[in-house]
Amino acid sequence: MAARAELQEVSEDVLQLVGMMDGINRYRFRNQPRMLVAWETAKHVVTGPQPKAEAPVSPTQPVQPGTTGQAGEVKPAA
Repeated sequence: MAARAELQEVSEDVLQLVGMMDGINRYRFRNQPRMLVAWETAKHVVTGPQPKAEAPVSPTQPVQPGTTGQAGEVKPAA
């Protein structure tokens, strides 16, 4: 739980830095259309799906077959 919270905090810091870099690079590349397009492409990083906030699993709650008892999507291996 602590690692997830720390990762969320670091992610927010990175997004703030990219926002500042965006302003700087837009100014820097204002006369260089190719570089501006390259920056636009580089600043948009594709991420995976974000987990939904779910209620914690109770230690007394039975685990459903085919799951690990942890939050997240379970997919078959094959």
